[in-house]
Amino acid sequence: VYALRTPMLELANNYPDVAQEYFVSKLQSMGPNTLPRAAELGCLKLVTILFPVTDFQHPITTPAAVLADHWAAQIAALGASGLGDLVSDALMLWEVIYCFVVPAKRFSPAFFRLGTALLGACCAGSAAGRSERAEAAQAILGLLRRMLDILTQTDVAAARIAGAELVRPELQRLICADEREFLPGPLQEALKAFAAELGTGSCRTEETTAGGADDGILVPLRLFQEAPAQIKMLDPIFHDIGDRAGRNSGGMEMSETKLLQRRLNKERRSAMRQLSRDATVIQQLQSGKDTDRRVKRVRERKRVAGLMDQERDMIKQLATENTGFMDTSLRRYSAGKERKKQNQRMGGNATVDNRSEKDARPRQATGKQASTASSEQGGALAGGKSKKKKGGKIRGK
Repeated sequence: VYALRTPMLELANNYPDVAQEYFVSKLQSMGPNTLPRAAELGCLKLVTILFPVTDFQHPITTPAAVLADHWAAQIAALGASGLGDLVSDALMLWEVIYCFVVPAKRFSPAFFRLGTALLGACCAGSAAGRSERAEAAQAILGLLRRMLDILTQTDVAAARIAGAELVRPELQRLICADEREFLPGPLQEALKAFAAELGTGSCRTEETTAGGADDGILVPLRLFQEAPAQIKMLDPIFHDIGDRAGRNSGGMEMSETKLLQRRLNKERRSAMRQLSRDATVIQQLQSGKDTDRRVKRVRERKRVAGLMDQERDMIKQLATENTGFMDTSLRRYSAGKERKKQNQRMGGNATVDNRSEKDARPRQATGKQASTASSEQGGALAGGKSKKKKGGKIRGK
C-alpha cells in the first residue's frame, strides 16, 4: 500500500469526483453490523491515505472514522480471551484507528480499549509458548506509551483519564495474573515499568498549568484562562450651582451622555442638509430631463404639422389640375346658366317671341343714321367708278 501511495494520490487528484463517489458507495455498503475483514479494513486504510483526516468534518473521513471506532469498541468488548482468530484483523483495525486519531490529535477511548485487549491476547499467547506474541506485546506497549505522550501534549486531562481508567487496570490485571510466571522476563519488566509510570500520573514528567512538576495530581478544568472582565469605573463630574447647560455654559464640563447627544444631533442635522442637497440636485436633473422631453415633443409636433400642411397643399394642387371643372367646353362654369336659359323673360315686357317679331320688322332710320348710310353708299359707288376708270384707262392706252 505504501509503495503505491504516490500513484494512488495522483490518480485521486486527477479524478476527485470519481474517487469520492466510489468511497461513498463503499461506506454505504459497510454498516455497523458488518464483520470487518481484509476488504473492509483495506478500504478504511485507503481512506486514511487518500483523504485528509485532520478536517473537523469530512464527507468521507468522518463516517469512516466513526465506523472504525464502532468496530473497535465491538471487538474490544470480546476481551482478550474472546479475540481468538481475530487478532490479526484487530491489529489492522487498531493501526487504521491510529492513522485516524494521531494526525488529527483526537481522543478515542475505543483505541485504548482495543489496545489493552490486544495486549492481553498477546500476553496469553506468549505464556502459551508463542514467542512472536511476546514481540507483538512489546510493540503494543510502545504504541500505547507513544499515544499517551501525544495525547498529553494536546489534552492533559484526557491523557490522565485514558492512562488511569483504560490502560492501567489491564496492566495491573496482567501483572497479578497466574500466568505471569510464564511470560518472558523483558515483557514482565516492561509491563511493570509502564504501570509504574502510569501510577505517577504520566509517562514522562510534564509541567502542569498550575506550575511545578506533574506528580499525577489532576488539575481542575477551567472555562476561562484569562482574567475575568472588570466593571468600568465612572468618574463623577461636579458642577457649580450657577452653571447652566447650553451654548453659553462657558467652561462647564458636560457629561459623556450629553456630548454623545450633541454629537448625534449634529450628525442628524448634517445628514438632513446633505439629503436636502441631494434632493435638490435630483429635482434639477429631473426638471432638465422633463424640459428636454417637452422641447423634443414640441419640435416633433411642429415637424408633423409642417408635413401635414405640405400634404394638404399638395392635395389641393392635385385637385385643381386636369379635373375639367374650369373647362367650359365640357361643362358650364355657372351653375345657374341652364336656369337662365330656360327663363323666357328678357327685359321689361319683352320676351323671346316678342323680340323675334320685332327683329323681323324693318326699322326706320333716324336723321343721323340716314346721313351715315347715304355717305356710306356714295363712298361705295365712288370707289366702284374709280376702279372702272382705272381699269379702262389702262386698257385705252
